[in-house]
Amino acid sequence: VEHEQVASLRDALWKKYLASFKCYADQELCFSKTLCDKMKIEYKVVGKKPTDGYPMYICLHGGGGTASFINDSQWKHMQVYYQDSVTTGVYVAPRGITNTWNLHFVKESYELYDRLIAFMIMCNGVDPNRVYLLGFSAGGDGVYQVTPRMADRWAAANMSSGHPNGVKMVNLYHVPFVIQVGELDTAYNRCRVGAEYGILLDELQQQHPEGYAHECWV
Repeated sequence: VEHEQVASLRDALWKKYLASFKCYADQELCFSKTLCDKMKIEYKVVGKKPTDGYPMYICLHGGGGTASFINDSQWKHMQVYYQDSVTTGVYVAPRGITNTWNLHFVKESYELYDRLIAFMIMCNGVDPNRVYLLGFSAGGDGVYQVTPRMADRWAAANMSSGHPNGVKMVNLYHVPFVIQVGELDTAYNRCRVGAEYGILLDELQQQHPEGYAHECWV
């Protein structure tokens, strides 16, 4: 009898947990029914599902620190920006939850990324071991910041044309990380700082040769 009660309670709790994930008609993901923090998402499932589940690519848009309509246009652009490179997987473009310069890594974002990943694992067959983070410009800022703070979630990350804003990279021991920045991208000194972070990862890998896989392209 006790075993049956445990099984019944487990099933009830699981159903309650699944019900807490609500994807609205406009694909707006809430952290919970009681919290107002929301993240709009657009996603597309491409190709045949692999045995272990789809890889997932979360792609962060540019913009930040500007009017809402500009950030919206950047989000729309990111909905296709990397998509041609994905032949099999779930391609996800989340809208930054603010319009501030740090729109992808305000503190409320982290719980929403975690919830987004869990939602995609349960509802769209994503492989939790193949979740990737990419971003351009302000989205690159986000990749720099989010990857080391949620290092257990990412299979790898690609940062393009962003600025690290002093973030520490020590947590990237198990997370392959790519830095890409134009040699003439002098805004906020991004080209120089990108190279400096490439050297920083070189030094970490020299100390721990079995970790810190990375590439830096300027």
